[in-house]
Amino acid sequence: MTPRHELLAWVRAARGAVRWHIESGEAELAVPAGFVMPPLGRAPAPATAPGSPGPRPTAVGDVRPRPPGSDGPGPRGAPPATHGPAPHGLPPDERREALTALTAHIGHCTRCPLSATRGAIVHAAGPVTARLAVIATAPSVDDEAVAQPFRGPAGALLERMLTAMGLSRDDVYLCTVVLCRPPEEREPTHNEVAACVPFLKQRLGLVRPEVIVAFGELPMRALMPQSGSILKARGRWLDWEGIPVMPTWGPTSLLQDPEKKRPAWDDLKKVMTRLGLTGPRAEGGAPGKNP
Repeated sequence: MTPRHELLAWVRAARGAVRWHIESGEAELAVPAGFVMPPLGRAPAPATAPGSPGPRPTAVGDVRPRPPGSDGPGPRGAPPATHGPAPHGLPPDERREALTALTAHIGHCTRCPLSATRGAIVHAAGPVTARLAVIATAPSVDDEAVAQPFRGPAGALLERMLTAMGLSRDDVYLCTVVLCRPPEEREPTHNEVAACVPFLKQRLGLVRPEVIVAFGELPMRALMPQSGSILKARGRWLDWEGIPVMPTWGPTSLLQDPEKKRPAWDDLKKVMTRLGLTGPRAEGGAPGKNP
């Protein structure tokens, strides 16, 4: 890990914490009116002559002001108004190093009370070049046992869902909002989410998938606090930092209530359309795409 990458990881984590406070309205953090966070990473060299005005470059994790209400649900089934993910400011190898540095920065985390009850920290997993990222609320007992996300019965169901889409576990970036399992499988508290969500946002900012699937209301609201209820937002395209987000029911919820499987599959078919997937692929082949 180079000093530059370590510094970038620290700055990204700090900026993520500030972003969380801004979005969640924490009163103890005074934010000047009109404050916009600066971009991080490499910016492309300007194409215009020195001194001439030119377009503002896009960098990894760049935060742009959006029109009021742009985080809210749009028309059912319609993708958000976006031109796709912003280009990366770092090549894949450097993004991998930055993710490794971020994991090292998290360390043996004691930032919230979950550190006192956890069995293991469960970090995100998957390729840095993944086109799809999925987010659950928290690790399960099965996840904690092997320190990997989406294991056990819920993980097995997710793998069947991905197979039906023409993907596999190895194609997808797998995340949870909090990195430690809450005792008795309860929902994480606001403070527990606030401690972890900056790391989630920094990871997603580095991976920059083409689509994010938020499994449930808490993952959806962790990224977009003003997105409302999952009952109203489910199946509708939302937007986080220029990335389309599809909120739907996750594997754990589907195991508890099989009646949700059909609407959840309808939502995943919209994701397939967005990614150009056609369904199951041949053994050993690449994910199927529309011609």
